[in-house]
Amino acid sequence: MATASQLQPVTRPITDAARELIIQDILRTGVTNACWPTWERIFRAHLGAKPSTDGILSLGSRLSEIFSSTRGAGQRGQSEVSGAGTAWEALVCYYLNLCLVGTSSVVFRKRSQVPEVIRDALTVSYRTVPANTESDMVAVTFPEDDPYLALPLAAKERVGNRLNFIAEQRFADVAVTVVQCKTNWNENAQIPMLWDMVYNTKDFRDPRIEVGIKSRNLSDLKWFAYAFVTVPTNRLELYKPTTLAVRRVHELSGGNYWGRETKSGVARSVQEIFAGARIGPGNGKRLRRSLDAVVGSLSTMYPYFLL
Repeated sequence: MATASQLQPVTRPITDAARELIIQDILRTGVTNACWPTWERIFRAHLGAKPSTDGILSLGSRLSEIFSSTRGAGQRGQSEVSGAGTAWEALVCYYLNLCLVGTSSVVFRKRSQVPEVIRDALTVSYRTVPANTESDMVAVTFPEDDPYLALPLAAKERVGNRLNFIAEQRFADVAVTVVQCKTNWNENAQIPMLWDMVYNTKDFRDPRIEVGIKSRNLSDLKWFAYAFVTVPTNRLELYKPTTLAVRRVHELSGGNYWGRETKSGVARSVQEIFAGARIGPGNGKRLRRSLDAVVGSLSTMYPYFLL
C-alpha cells in the first residue's frame, strides 16, 4: 500500500466508494429490483423536487409503509417469506446508507463485504465451528481523522482492502453495530436477545463457545452494540410495553426499532437508530450537519441512489 504522502486527496471518503458498491448490489438483487419502481415513486413523492435533511431522515418512519406497498398477496409460503425478508433488509440498508452519505460510517448488508478484521471479532464459534448468522447487517464507523479515508485508492487497490487496512490499524477507534432485520417480530425477537447476550455479557464464559478469532475481541472496539429492526407484519395492537416480544428486545444494547413512528415503551422509529445505536458521526446534530452538506448534490455526487 502506498504511503499517505504519495496519495492525493479526493472530495469524498473511501466509505462512500464502499457505499456505492453496496447500493448497486442491493438494486441488482432480483427481489429489490422488482420492488424498486414502486419504492422510487414513494421516495420521490415524499422528498419532493428538492430533497431536504428532514425529508430524508423522516423516511425512517415510513419504511413499513413503503415495504408494505410491494408485499405479495395470498398465502405466506416459504419463498414469499424469504423474499419479504430480503426486501425489508435491503430497504433498511438503503435508507441507513442514504442518511450516512459523506460520513465515515457505512452499513454493510453482506458479511463478506465487512472488513475481515471485524468479521473475525464478530465470529462466534461453537466447539470450533463458526455459528454466527450471515444475514445480519453490520454498521461500521471508521475514525474520521484517519488520513486513508480521504485519499484515493492506489493502482489496483480494492475498496475492501483499504477499509480492512484502516480497521486493522485503528481497531480501538472503530465503532460497530450489528443490525438484525426481520419482518416478523413475534417469531424472531428471541434471536437478537440471545445474540446480544452472547456478544455483550461481561466475562461470558462457556467452554463450548468462543467469541472472536485471531485475538480480535469486540471489547477492544471503541463501541459495539446489537440492534433489531422490524416492520412488523404482525398486528400492531399486539405490541404493548408488557408484551413478551417487546420485553425480549427492550434492553438490547443497540435498541429496538420499527419502520413507523416511535411508540413509547414499544419501539423507536428507525430514524432514531443513529443516536440510539451510535451509528454515524457522533450525535444526531452532527449527522444532520453531514446531510445538510450533501443533500443539495445527491443526484450529482451520489447518483447510485437513483433519486
